[in-house]
Amino acid sequence: MYKAIISLVAGTLIFGTGFAARADDIPRDPALFTPDGHYTEKNLFLNILPREREGRQFPLRVSEDVVLSDISAGPGSVITNVFRLSKKVSGDHTPYGVLKNICQNKALRSSMVDKLDSYRFIYYEEERYLFSVDVTTEHCKSNGW
Repeated sequence: MYKAIISLVAGTLIFGTGFAARADDIPRDPALFTPDGHYTEKNLFLNILPREREGRQFPLRVSEDVVLSDISAGPGSVITNVFRLSKKVSGDHTPYGVLKNICQNKALRSSMVDKLDSYRFIYYEEERYLFSVDVTTEHCKSNGW
């Protein structure tokens, strides 16, 4: 089930630039990137979030038992994904499991986690709150991922 969610998130939130350039080669507009290379809240609202929402209607069914209710940005350099799980699969999801799977996905980590202050995941079992996880570069490094 984690792979289905990560595939959706990775497929949804990774976008091509159309050319092969290193991140250091791209000029950084101070209104769009912080000095440490993270997206600013302005950048998330103007560029990143519209691309993620383009052509999608929320709630978005990821699988039979998982629904992505919303993707939002802010405050600051934070993207939040809200998932609703069925009772059937809610027990399969843990904060540690989410953290591990996101951190170990190299493409997702380099394209999103390392460019945000926090990549937040909030999980509900239908309407009941289960947990939230803030995935950061520091969390991934401290766990050896």
